[in-house]
Amino acid sequence: EGSLTVEVQEPNESTQQLTAGQTLLVRPDGSTAQPTEAQLNEAFGYVDGTFAIDQKPLRQTLAMIKRWYGTEMFLEDTTMGGQVISMTAPLTSTTDAIKSVETASGLFFGWEGQTMVLKKPKK
Repeated sequence: EGSLTVEVQEPNESTQQLTAGQTLLVRPDGSTAQPTEAQLNEAFGYVDGTFAIDQKPLRQTLAMIKRWYGTEMFLEDTTMGGQVISMTAPLTSTTDAIKSVETASGLFFGWEGQTMVLKKPKK
């Protein structure tokens, strides 16, 4: 029920009126848009026990996995950190999260000593 007014001050001033059930994405540059389903899943997936990433660099994804799962993975080839991926996994399974990263990135999980590493496939 009801409505709310969203006022963006900087850098581009705008005002949006939303009613119950409506959503609004405010970008870092101050522009606004209707969020996609993937963006909504990323923002609110945790409510349903889901970890979702929508078009984020792999290095940022790995940082978020560390935050949500307590699991730190490194890239064998750090130049892969800029690769943009999208993925979804249940918050209850680190194994499923790792598999989702593998599928989305084309990399493979492995161990180097006691360090979790994502590696390029061997040719």
